[in-house]
Amino acid sequence: MPKDIFVFACASAFASSASLNTSPVGDATEPILFSYEPEVAERVSRATGEPVPCLQHDFPEFCSTPDKKRQDLLMIENLLRQCEFEEILQVCPHCDVKWIMLQGFLLRRDFLYFGNTTLISMKSESDNFENTESAMYTKNARVEPGSLKQCKQPDNVDSQASWTAQLIGPYHSTGGNDWHSVMYNDVGQFSRELAKGEVWVTAYAFLPLDEDYNSLGVPPIHIHHEHVTAGQDAFRYARGTIWGPKNEFGTMSIEFDVHGDRQCLEAEGGVACLPIMLPKGFGMKIIWPMQQFSDLNDVRPANSALLKWYSSNIFRWTRKPQRIVARFVGGISFSEYTGEMAICSGALNFLCSSVSRALGLTSHDTGLLVFDPHAPTMAQYMWWGEFNFRPYNLTFFEIFFHTHHPYTADMWLIGGRASNVGLGFGYFAEKHLNLTAFGMTIDGAADYLISQARMTKTKILCTMNQKRWEVVDGYAQARKAMGICAKPFDMLMNDVVTMVSFHKPVQPITS
Repeated sequence: MPKDIFVFACASAFASSASLNTSPVGDATEPILFSYEPEVAERVSRATGEPVPCLQHDFPEFCSTPDKKRQDLLMIENLLRQCEFEEILQVCPHCDVKWIMLQGFLLRRDFLYFGNTTLISMKSESDNFENTESAMYTKNARVEPGSLKQCKQPDNVDSQASWTAQLIGPYHSTGGNDWHSVMYNDVGQFSRELAKGEVWVTAYAFLPLDEDYNSLGVPPIHIHHEHVTAGQDAFRYARGTIWGPKNEFGTMSIEFDVHGDRQCLEAEGGVACLPIMLPKGFGMKIIWPMQQFSDLNDVRPANSALLKWYSSNIFRWTRKPQRIVARFVGGISFSEYTGEMAICSGALNFLCSSVSRALGLTSHDTGLLVFDPHAPTMAQYMWWGEFNFRPYNLTFFEIFFHTHHPYTADMWLIGGRASNVGLGFGYFAEKHLNLTAFGMTIDGAADYLISQARMTKTKILCTMNQKRWEVVDGYAQARKAMGICAKPFDMLMNDVVTMVSFHKPVQPITS
């Protein structure tokens, strides 16, 4: 197996991606296909003296500890405090939902069409959890004034490296799971830097911040999603083209993303798990300018004290060539919608949601899963899909699953085709299965898959770690927890893996 490029691969389930840490593949001079997510679990039990798992791997330099992560986060916060930010864009005052519908839906323009001249920021409330997707999809969505500011600083350690920090906001919120949606092109103004030479990113952080540049975890601020990407477009995303077009390498780039369950348990670093710090000599090569789109929520109780806050994109980068770190994305497809999804997708959802309810149909997200805690019936679901890792041969060290945790019971990664565990025919012909509608339960479906796996000698490679909750102020918060895998495993480029996810409302954990 080639040994010169790190690929951190991702597998996906509903509205999700899970990170799989891999051994190096490819050639050091080979163009990077994806970006990276170099998070390695370091569940260190000092009391029992258990070893740090990643120290047992071939590349222990990727290890970290909770204390080291906290030091890195403090360094980034102090860097921000030293910054002299300069405004580079004001929020577009007329770029509201109507404008987005005109440009993105009626004229079918991509957001990239507007270059680096347009900053969109919108806010909306979410009464009774009616909105689970974005500020754009509610009738009270409105422009949220603010600006994009930038600061550049030299690195204190590496004279050849620099920091570029961008600050978006301010946002003003009082809780109630309100929504704050932002999109802009040319993140970090890297188009200018790429015109001058190579750009290698060696650290990245997306952080919600208070007025004093202290990082805000969840609570109070939940990161529903934040993407910095050369392969996706915010308007295409809203129209339902989630994955975007393929690039010249036949793949798609999502250079960076952060979601709500990337924050660790407090004992393992808490919000300090959000920054990605690569070891010396490793970097991700930027090839194209990138776009950001994000949705953030203030999850405090409604009518909480007014909070003024910001979001930020922070990069450490250099022109000095690094050992390549890359990222691989794949997984369960969620493009096979039925019924109302064909007419109530994207920004049209808020217009036809009342019609769909009158017809007995569900709203945008509940066409996939029942998210509404006030729904009369809480069904149980199972989703599955197959994928491979062509054109790479990979070794997977560890995996974490990203999903909407309050509505996810378990997720599995299975080595082999879905038919090996009885999927693809009979009750399990559909990839998105309402188990309740067939008189089945998650436990029954799981038992069936296990029995089929035993008969065909198929391995279940990884399952979800259920120690993924932390109680804060009496509320259960989902936290990053590395999946439970028997051992590192190899996947050749033509090998197929199957991902299965089981969904139901998870009972809240109380203190």
